[in-house]
Amino acid sequence: MKLKLSAVTIAVSMAFGAATAIAANVSTVNQNGGTNVATVNQTDSEAGTQTSTVNQGGVQNKATVEQSGNISYGTASINQSGSYNDASIEQNGSGNGAQAHISNWGNYNDSSIKQNNVGTLTGDPGVSASIGQNGHHNLATIDQSNGHNQRAHINASNYGGGGTDNEAHVVQTGDNQSTTIEQIGSKFGYVQVDQHGANNSANVTDTGIENTAYVDQYGTGGDSNSADVTQSGQDNLTRVAQDGAGLSSTSTQGGTGNTIRVFQSGGPNVTSLVDQVGSNNLTRVEQDGSNLMSAVDQSGNANTTRVFQAGNGAISSVIQFGGGNLTAVCQGLNSNGADFSSSVVQGGSDNIARVFQEGGPNVSSSVLQAFGSGDNRARVEQNGQNLASGITQLAASFDNIARVTQTG
Repeated sequence: MKLKLSAVTIAVSMAFGAATAIAANVSTVNQNGGTNVATVNQTDSEAGTQTSTVNQGGVQNKATVEQSGNISYGTASINQSGSYNDASIEQNGSGNGAQAHISNWGNYNDSSIKQNNVGTLTGDPGVSASIGQNGHHNLATIDQSNGHNQRAHINASNYGGGGTDNEAHVVQTGDNQSTTIEQIGSKFGYVQVDQHGANNSANVTDTGIENTAYVDQYGTGGDSNSADVTQSGQDNLTRVAQDGAGLSSTSTQGGTGNTIRVFQSGGPNVTSLVDQVGSNNLTRVEQDGSNLMSAVDQSGNANTTRVFQAGNGAISSVIQFGGGNLTAVCQGLNSNGADFSSSVVQGGSDNIARVFQEGGPNVSSSVLQAFGSGDNRARVEQNGQNLASGITQLAASFDNIARVTQTG
């Protein structure tokens, strides 16, 4: 009897052990030294969480993790310390979400995460990818497609993100996408974000010298598009392009010789907010759609703002404090729009304000130039019906010029 019970016990134990093995696949690889290669492939699991971890220390190491065809949740992690290392994670066809993480500490490292057709089931936890790099000449790439609740992070929160000539690229296709990229204290950094789908959100933070940030968002439905870029330092460039859905962009720069370019089209509500502090900065905003609004605030000397708006209900507000600043606002642009409003406030001397409005009815322009020694210029041209223009120059000295032309 005892023998029979023992046999039954062994059989039951083996059954549970087999079930546990099927329920979850786990792989861990640890390598130290240099020129090591680690390859992990987990495929076609019908249940349980798929987990892979690779740890490498040294130089010229390569790690590759592939997870595909898994019904359940998949996680993959690669940690490398050293230089000239390559790390790659690819997750395909997992219906219940996935998570991937790569960390590089060193120089000349190349990291990439690709997630395709992952997290497509209703109610799944979504898709997450994060890359942390600290050093010089590093490349980070995240590609997420055909999923929802997609989140991408590069050098976010816990990583220094500083260095020289680092690149960060994120491509997302699906819905409910969010991207966060930080390059703190960096030089010659490059950021590229491409988002296609509904409910896009991107946040980029750059501090340093000659950093470049490009954000492209293409909405396919809903009212949510948002891009938030912050740069401080000198000779930095921000370019935001948005097409479709709600469209909202906030760009902030502090320093000298910085440039912001914003292009927005195809939204019901289009909003761009720009704040620049410093000198020799340039802002250019182009909007085409409906319910347009642009606000630019610049403080410093020799700054330039150019705003182009086409569509009904366009509103433009420009505030500049300093000397030798230029503002140019164009509303209408042969679009047969109406209800345009432009406000320009300049504080200082040697400032220039130019406003051109075409359309109507209900077109208004207001220019205020004050708090300087004079030599300010203001020119307003309006074509249409129900036109209104007001120019106020309060500088203490002479040589201010105001010109208004109204046709219609």
